[in-house]
Amino acid sequence: MMNATLSAFQKFWIGIALAIFLYYASTIFMSAVFPRSPLTIVGMGQVTVKPEKVSFIVTHIAKSLDPITAIDEGDVAIKVLIDKAKAVAGEDAEIKTSFYQILPSSSGSITTYQVANAFSISTTKIAKTNDLIHELYRFGASSISDVTFTGTNKEKTEQDARKAAVKDADKQAQAIAKAAGKRVGKIISITDDNAGATSTIGKSSDTKAVNYALLGEIEVTKRVSLVYEIW
Repeated sequence: MMNATLSAFQKFWIGIALAIFLYYASTIFMSAVFPRSPLTIVGMGQVTVKPEKVSFIVTHIAKSLDPITAIDEGDVAIKVLIDKAKAVAGEDAEIKTSFYQILPSSSGSITTYQVANAFSISTTKIAKTNDLIHELYRFGASSISDVTFTGTNKEKTEQDARKAAVKDADKQAQAIAKAAGKRVGKIISITDDNAGATSTIGKSSDTKAVNYALLGEIEVTKRVSLVYEIW
């Protein structure tokens, strides 16, 4: 009885070993007969969500022949803009100083000093976005950039968009491989673009063309680059 059980046990493992051997042997054979080639695909996924927060960067540029004067004017101007932002968006708006830069510019024998001050603002008062942007430009903002809307769960939204991008890439890979008479194998690598959904408004833009107060949904787009093995 003991020998019969041991014999069955040995047969089981011999069968497993044989299956593994046949798998790798067939893989090597297929690789020799049908050589693998890399195929790079960029997939795009989009998800629509209701915006819950808006954030952007406000920049003011002061210029003067005297660097101290340019610095002082920049400090005063950026304080005025921050006060105006709080007046429209409320005291609970999140405001952070972004950068401070002094750049001399020479034209012939004349040197002009340019001082750039900036701050970022984030607020949940989406309906106030138009009023806020208009007010900031009215009181001297040089530019407003990186206007970004986000939902309540940014991580989940981006993950859903990422999944959609991978699905799109797989669909493209299958179509291309089929057209070339090939088959899609395993994924060799995946690269995320690490970007969210953004829109930017320059000073020359017509901000009235976009009514943020009536904004219903935003579109979060993710791009993912996948390298497939085809044979």
